[in-house]
Amino acid sequence: MTEAVRYLIDGLVLAALLAMTAAIMGLWRLRGFYNRLHANGLTLWLGLLPLLVAALLSGDTVIVTKSFLLLLCLLMTTPVSSHALARAAGSRLREPDDPHPGAADDGSGRAV
Repeated sequence: MTEAVRYLIDGLVLAALLAMTAAIMGLWRLRGFYNRLHANGLTLWLGLLPLLVAALLSGDTVIVTKSFLLLLCLLMTTPVSSHALARAAGSRLREPDDPHPGAADDGSGRAV
């Protein structure tokens, strides 16, 4: 492995670390379920993808095979799980971040 490839791998790992740190800050600072879900989805592409590319550049066949299989699995499951979470939150009668559901009702059992 040449020196340039090692620097490229180090740069990809550093970029992934910075992206994951920004995504964690987004999960911590953003309000609302859907905004946090969006930050979580960005973590996959901006954080994990550079790590997998760095693993692919290592040249070891076992690491390359496992990275490729992990990437395929994530490509299939991440959109499905994000969609399921968003639908579950959207199908609720109250807002996902409402700490007191039913606090503004008039006593009739239905929300005002």
